[in-house]
Formats: sequence, C-alpha cells, structure tokens
Amino acid sequence: MVSANKKTNKTEDSEKEAIDESFNLAAAKHNEGDLEQAEYIYRNILSVDAKHILSNYNLGTLLASAGRHAEALAFLGRALILNPFNNTYWKDYIDCVSKISVSGSYSSELKDAVNNFIDTALLFIHDRLSIPEQGDKLGKSLNSLNILLFGTCQADFLLEAGLNSACNIDHFLFESFPSSPLPSFSDLKDKKYDAAVVAPTVRHIIGEAVKKIKPAVSGDMFFTLDNSADEIGAVLNECRSIMYSLVKKIKEGIGNMPVFFLSFLEPQFNYAGYFSSRYEYGDPRYFFYELNKILYNLTKDAGSTYFIDLNEIASQVGKFKIQDDFYLNLTHNGYIGQEYFNPEVYLGIYGKMVWQRIKGHIKVLRKIDSVKLIIVDLDDTLWRGVAAEEDDAAFSRTEGWPLGFVEALLFFKKRGGILAICSKNDTETGKKRFNDIWGGRLSLDDFVSVKINWNDKSSNISEILNECNILPENALFIDENPREVYEVQNKFPQIRCLTGIQLDWRGIIVLSPETQTESLTEESKNRTVLIKSKIERDKIKASYAANKAEGGKNAVSEDGINGDKSADGWLYELGLTQSFSIIQNGSDKNYPRAKELLNKTNQFNTTGKRWSEEDLNIFFKNGGVIICTFVKDKLADNGLIGLALIKENAVEQVVLSCRVFGLGIEYGLLRYALNFIFDKYDFASAPFKDTGKNFTCRGYFEKCGFKKNESGVLIILNNENASLPDYPEWLKPGNTEI
Repeated sequence: MVSANKKTNKTEDSEKEAIDESFNLAAAKHNEGDLEQAEYIYRNILSVDAKHILSNYNLGTLLASAGRHAEALAFLGRALILNPFNNTYWKDYIDCVSKISVSGSYSSELKDAVNNFIDTALLFIHDRLSIPEQGDKLGKSLNSLNILLFGTCQADFLLEAGLNSACNIDHFLFESFPSSPLPSFSDLKDKKYDAAVVAPTVRHIIGEAVKKIKPAVSGDMFFTLDNSADEIGAVLNECRSIMYSLVKKIKEGIGNMPVFFLSFLEPQFNYAGYFSSRYEYGDPRYFFYELNKILYNLTKDAGSTYFIDLNEIASQVGKFKIQDDFYLNLTHNGYIGQEYFNPEVYLGIYGKMVWQRIKGHIKVLRKIDSVKLIIVDLDDTLWRGVAAEEDDAAFSRTEGWPLGFVEALLFFKKRGGILAICSKNDTETGKKRFNDIWGGRLSLDDFVSVKINWNDKSSNISEILNECNILPENALFIDENPREVYEVQNKFPQIRCLTGIQLDWRGIIVLSPETQTESLTEESKNRTVLIKSKIERDKIKASYAANKAEGGKNAVSEDGINGDKSADGWLYELGLTQSFSIIQNGSDKNYPRAKELLNKTNQFNTTGKRWSEEDLNIFFKNGGVIICTFVKDKLADNGLIGLALIKENAVEQVVLSCRVFGLGIEYGLLRYALNFIFDKYDFASAPFKDTGKNFTCRGYFEKCGFKKNESGVLIILNNENASLPDYPEWLKPGNTEI
C-alpha cells in the first residue's frame, strides 16, 4: 500500500467569505460617496484576488469619476477582459479612452494603459485555455476526503493530483486478473473512508479473456489478427464475466461506502486503417466502447457503485497530450511518460479534473449545496441586448451564447429543476418581447413563476421563493447587471448568483455538481407542472382568505387542520385523495422516488438524516419499512409526496414535499403510520432533531398527541386516552397500494 496525505487548505472558503464582506462594505462606502475609503478597500481586495471582476470594475469607475482616467483604464480593462460580453464594461472603457485622448496625454498614459490591457488579456487567455473550468462554481469544494485507491502503476498520476485536490489517499496496488486477491485492510480497520476509487487494468482483463477463447494468442496482439465477429464477441463476453467478478469482489470486500470505477481510455484512432470498418467489433475503438458500456451497466446494478467516464474528461484536456496509444500498444491503455515528452502540465490538469468529477459525484450523493431553482433576468441574460432599446432581429438576439444558455436551462429543467423569471420591464410588453424573440423555442410555460414588473428584484425573488417553497440557499439567480445581483444578495446572502461572462453560464449549469441529480423519477420529470399546481392551490386559498376579510362566509385556517368546515372550504374544493403504499426493500417500484424525496427534503424533515443505499439496505434488513403517501387533486396528480420510516414501534423519520404544505397530508400520513405500529405495539416513539431548516415540522408530533416521557423521549400510547391525530375530512381515501 502506498499512502499519500496532505494537510487540507481550509482557508479558501473563509477567504472568499472575507472578500465578499469586504466588497459589500466597499460598495456601500462607494454609494455613500466615501470614495477614499472605498478605493482603499477595493485595492485590498485586488491584492488578494486580482481577478475579482466587480472590484476591478467599481474601482475603475471610481477612479474615472475622480478624473484619474489613466489609472481607471487599467482596472476597467481588466474587468472587460474578465467579462468581455458586458456592454456596460465596453462603454465605460471606451469612454475612459476618449477622455484620455481629449486630455492630450495619448502618447504616454494611453499607450501605457493599452499595453497593460493587452498584457492582462494575454494572461487571461492563457489561463482560460490551459485549465478547463468545471465544478465548484456554485458551491464549496469538498476537502479532507479519505480515499481508497485501487489500481496498478497506471493510477499513480492520481496520487499527486489527489494531494493537490485536498484528498488523503491510500493507494493499494491491485491487479485486475480474476485470481487477484483483494488487499488486506487489517491495518486500516479504524480508518473511515469517504469513497473507494477503482482503476481497472484493461490489459489484464483482455489478456485473460483472449487466453480463454484463443489460448495460443497474446492479448496484446489480439487486435492485429483477422478475428471473426464471433471470436471477438466471445472475448467481449468473457471480459464481461471477469469485470462482473471484479466489481463483486471490490463491492463485497470494502463494505459500506461509495465505489467509483474509472472507465477505460478508448483509443484515439482506428488503427485498422482509414477505410476499415467502423462501429463494429473489428474497430478497436468500438470494442473499448463496448467494454465501457459493460462496466457502466455492471456498476449501475451493483448498488452504491458508480462509473466515471475518463474519456469525457480526457477529451476536454486533449487525449493526444496525455494518452499513450500513439506510442505504445492499445492494451497498455495508459498515460504518456517522461521518455516521450514532458506531460506533467496536462496530466496535472487532467488529474485535477478527474478528482473534481469524483468529488462532484460525492456532493450529489450527499445532496450538498443542491440548486433546485434557477431565476433568470431577460435583457442581456436570456437574450442579447436590451429589447426595448434596439430593434434587432430575433435570430441575432438568440444565436450564440443565448441559445446555448437556454439549452442548458432546459437540460436543468429536464433533470427535475425548476425555472423562474425576474425582470424589470413592463409586464405585457416584456411577455410579448419574450414570445417574439424566442418564437416557441422557449415558452413562458417552461417557468413556474414569471415576475416582469418594476419592483425591486429582491422583492420579486422573495415572492418566487415563497410560491415554490424553496429556501434561498437552494436557488440560483442569474443577471448580467452586477448592481442587480448586489441588491438581491444584500437581502438574501444565502442565494447563489451568476453575473460576469455569459459564455460561462452554460458550462456552469450543465457541469456543476450542484445542478445534478442522482436519479430521475416521474415526479422529477413533472416538477414544473406540480409546482404550478401548488401555486394555483395557493391562489384558491388566497381567494377564500379574501372572502373572509370582506365578511364572507367562507374562511381559511392557517395550517389546514383543526378548523371548521367553512374555514377549510378551499381544501374541500380541491378534491384531494390520499393513498398509501409500503416499501419493504430496494426493489420496490416506488423506492427510487422515496430515496430521492428522503435525501432532498429539508423543510419538513423530522431529523434531517440523509440515507445512503447501504444505510437503507441495512434498515430494510433490520425490519424497517417506508410508508409512502400519494396525493391527487383536481389540478394534478402530485405523486409520492410524503414518507414515514418505521422500525418496530419507532417513527424514525417523516418527510413531506414542500409542494403540499398546508393540505393536512402529514396528519393523514402519521395517522396511517400509527395504526400500522399499534397493530403490534402498545406505544410509539418519535425522535425529532432541529436542523435549523426544518422549522415547518417543529411541534408536529406534539400536535399529533405525542408527549415527552421522563427520559425526554416523544411517545404516544395505544389506549383509549391516546389523542391520535384526526384524519382530515377533506382527504378522501384512494388506493391503499400504489
């Protein structure tokens, strides 16, 4: 075993927070007219982070307003380089250039400023071309991960890259022959690992498979022979058997932790020749593609085991710069060494990106920093330019980065995310321009909420968050105007925002782990429709409340429980039906959605616990069950929206989707769960943990008749004195099993 450990640098996050606080202070001083103090703070920020866009821009405008145009040009130029698609930055930069020209100091100050601009631009271009951007743009990077790495010397490059990515790695030299034993972990039994990474050796797998099908042939030379389709197919099937045993051996040997299998590098060329068959087994690239497809399917079916596509990452860096099949045999399937040319720079970038991808997967599995809602502006955000000021053709407004950005938004929506619009414009005019510009390629129906008015954007976003029942920390706001972003973040410090370079937005949305989801359920696919239905239900409730305020007979209770029929009339109007189903193992058809709901829900979650695949398998093995509840109303089939985890006589956890708050669903669910428990036990207990986010379920168990015993445990007795929660009258029974 080779161990690689490096102290984690934990200062990055605190530095970013300090910079954000300093910038907010500088901007406040700037707005108050205290230019001296603002300049001092801006310069301090730039001494730490020279690429801080807003500090560069604001300092440039501050200096220009004071008549210090030559100084201003350097900072305005840097802001422009960092965000070359911001029209305001261009206007201010050109205006500053014209001021210097008019002043007659062109020969010295302007020349120096332009040279500075060019030098900065070259550095910026080198930076952007040398290190592909992905991950960690919308959330904090995971640090101090303890990783088990299995593989031969081909995996060595991951050690150094792992150190630079704040990982502690124990590397076990492990071959991929069927007879290869799993290393002993006796000296590491007390060490807790976050994940295992496996780099299988394709040379071993193909060599063993060829030996069994064609004993006289070397695996290294297999692809040079005139093999029949049946022979190649037989070798591929034997590879499948070897990889199945490998996945099973690893999974059973290391226990309860996520396992990431790295793919095989697919050849860069068809070495059989330009005009040889393609997309058939005779093409080595296709053979390797099929190998990866087999490995992917094996990991998908193994449980808590995942596939990392190295070809996708290597293509971003450039395979020719790192992959050795241009120099060595196909089955070597490794990376360029020192004897050919110096590959450290590219392998370093590649290794960093591999670890970014692995850490990104872990963030998705742990539901860290998830983005559930993206809110976008219109002008210079959803299309190019200001629609009210220019009469450009729709094609010129959307071609290029806007179309790519919108495609990324729709991919996010397809993953189960939801979209909203927040724009300062006239309502009807803004909607008309939207339809004229996008012409059906993008519809207002793709957005759960559309706020086009002249209100402050922070006020509109507050309404959007309330409508969707989403916390600010689970939302992303995108606006080209940094001042609008500042106004929103001043009210919602937790909300994430994107401004700056529009070209980067697409990649951030598509690649960031915060916008990914582990699985896609039917509820996820229909989330936009379901959230819109929730908003419509709220409107019905509001109309009843307005009726009450005007002295009408119909009224409304706040939480939809313990009110009289007239107070809850809006609930009767919805035509709600509630159904139940019980999950006893991971093969149940409702299990994927239940796992998703369990690990994504924050606001109504009685303990906040997150469950891995292995955790749930152990839970089922020890007799636990998950009671699921489903709800339909006249507006939509809301699907599976609530869970109660039951083990023996304990209500281990209750979660409820934010889409159905205020309908009394949680009371019907707990009533059903207690009846399930009381068939066998004389009392039920229920733990509750305040997570700081689950405020909507505080007091839930007490309201349903639970009381603390002498040990402080919430219990409810199964006797005639028990105060069981009433089953809401407006909830009609549906199918008991779905």
